[in-house]
Amino acid sequence: MIDFLAAPPNQPFTIALLVMAGIAVLEVVTMLLGFALSHVVDSAIPGLDHDSSFDLDLNHDGHISFGENLLGWLHVGQVPVLILFILMLLGFGLGGVVTQWVSLNSIGRPLPLIGAVPIALIVGFAIVHLIGGLAKRTVLKDETSAISTESLVGHSATITLGSTRQGHPTQAKVRDKHGLTHYVMVEPIQDGVEYQTGQSVMLVEKTGHKFLVIEDSVEALLSFGAIPLSTENRHPSNNAQS
Repeated sequence: MIDFLAAPPNQPFTIALLVMAGIAVLEVVTMLLGFALSHVVDSAIPGLDHDSSFDLDLNHDGHISFGENLLGWLHVGQVPVLILFILMLLGFGLGGVVTQWVSLNSIGRPLPLIGAVPIALIVGFAIVHLIGGLAKRTVLKDETSAISTESLVGHSATITLGSTRQGHPTQAKVRDKHGLTHYVMVEPIQDGVEYQTGQSVMLVEKTGHKFLVIEDSVEALLSFGAIPLSTENRHPSNNAQS
């Protein structure tokens, strides 16, 4: 079996499966450490918010472009990109290996890559669509409670990894009004301030893929000055706890 997987006609598919396994292990390890690699990746991609899912029913002019249709079909913006990438690698790898196995046992030789790769890609896209959709409905459940990340301003968050100071953002978790936990990148809005793991902070401004924060206390809020935080958005510190 190892010889079969290592054979040149199977190498792209075997590599895809190995990369998939490595990323999956990293995702599990980072989750155990208090954050998720998939959330870090999503927060680092400008404009990719889970509230900006691609609606296949109607867009601004009543028409759907092919790109929007494809991205919506693949659940981009509705399921973390890293999870979709893992599913793609899984489908591509398994699709290619199975195709070559069937070919070897039916015609006595594996298909050339120019024939096997397209089949594996089709299987990969199908896996992303099917399993991604299942994850969205049963695990992530964000299709009915998606919010704009801008609306997280005014919420309390908890630092989950290391420390942060200006120019050195880190991971924090925050709960939205639906009770769903989001992992965001944060850094202090004030120079010379540092926040540590477990410390509660308030999101006061979003800039790019990160949020600027202050200490989550009345004193810090008053000393910082007038901040446009609505009563609806203001949440106590324990909302950031899981």
